[in-house]
Amino acid sequence: MPVICSPVYAQDSSGNQIISYTILAGSKVTVIGSTNVNEFACVSEKTIYDHQLSLSTNATNTSSLFSNAILKVKTESLDCGNAVMNTNLCATMHGDQYPFIVVELAEVQSADGKPIRPASANAFVAKTYITLAGKKKVNNVKVESVKNADGSYRFSGKHQISLSSYGLEPPRAFFGLIKVNDVITVQFDLIVSVREVHAP
Repeated sequence: MPVICSPVYAQDSSGNQIISYTILAGSKVTVIGSTNVNEFACVSEKTIYDHQLSLSTNATNTSSLFSNAILKVKTESLDCGNAVMNTNLCATMHGDQYPFIVVELAEVQSADGKPIRPASANAFVAKTYITLAGKKKVNNVKVESVKNADGSYRFSGKHQISLSSYGLEPPRAFFGLIKVNDVITVQFDLIVSVREVHAP
């Protein structure tokens, strides 16, 4: 998730913050799957953009509620290293009608119940809404974060998704001889730089 999930910056008495941030070069989102004959990985590195979100953190720094924390990945930007697979994946996701995979962060909670600290490694569970082909479903995603030496933050994690749960039929290739399995893994590795933090 391209959001500052560590609720640790200057905030007002209610724990509210507005954070402006940039997703930096080197960030990527990968869709990993398998077929009846092999495995594949489709990578998008076109996640670089500026954004702003708001959050409200509880008094113990163990959870935060988010608003406008959205990541959009263009379906056609996923490169599987194979033109046929690229086309099939985009068709499966109905990329012509729904050009983006959308991930919306709603809430994060500390994985161990301890306060989330910015200067150290953190693990938390993120309540997200993932939209594929226009259908939105809630997913609880395990996320790890670490502060880099240059002051940026790295957020990483992965989550399994059933295509059929979104009403999608796994693609086939070569006259149906090769079939993609129903469960795919969405893996993300995002490098985020905070530009500005202020109270609402």
